[in-house]
Amino acid sequence: MTSSSTWTIVGVPLIASSLERKNEREKVWDKGYYVVKNSNLYCFETKNSKTPHLEFPLYGSILREEPDNEEKKYVFYIVPSEIKDRGNSRLLLNAKSKIHLDRWLKVLKKESKRKPYTSVFGSPLSYGQSLRTDEGSYGLLPLILKETIAFLVSHEEILQKEALFDEENFNMDRVNELAELGSSGKSLESTFNSEKNPFCVSGLLLKYLKDLPEPILTYDLSFRFQKSTDVSI
Repeated sequence: MTSSSTWTIVGVPLIASSLERKNEREKVWDKGYYVVKNSNLYCFETKNSKTPHLEFPLYGSILREEPDNEEKKYVFYIVPSEIKDRGNSRLLLNAKSKIHLDRWLKVLKKESKRKPYTSVFGSPLSYGQSLRTDEGSYGLLPLILKETIAFLVSHEEILQKEALFDEENFNMDRVNELAELGSSGKSLESTFNSEKNPFCVSGLLLKYLKDLPEPILTYDLSFRFQKSTDVSI
């Protein structure tokens, strides 16, 4: 487990709420604000705290409910994978209700089994969002989406002359090179501005969308979108 010197909540966390944590040294329960994002658990003193005092990856962590706890009613604990061999350190947490507990356990169990993403390509939209450190006119789109769309909008007159996403118009090797450059979520704006074939940028956007492991509206939100339009699928 490590502490972080700089951090900001950007993008949409999988879950974020207040929890109580057992202070084993003082034998008391301290309130804190906990966030799960990009397969990590971040622990803040309050919701308005700017940096977490604790953070660790969830992949490989041990997670257990503790229904027989004599002090609190909705208790569970996490033993991070990086320290579980020591057998002497765990986070004992308490939720505010059974529904709250079940919600946290569902997210944590899923994240403890999922290997961390290492590239924006082939990862969910939420991963690309989590790498953003700014909030521009395109909201919280992953940077790769923000910059490809901005570039294409600025070249609208040129790109409308031919099929925008026709694979015959761009070099796939160059598209893969651009994907490698942008895999970490860094800005490609200057690279795009010097790109000789603007169709390679549209090809990069097409590759990003094709590689998404879930629909762009996401499985979690699909029911809400269907409900809002009263369309049966």
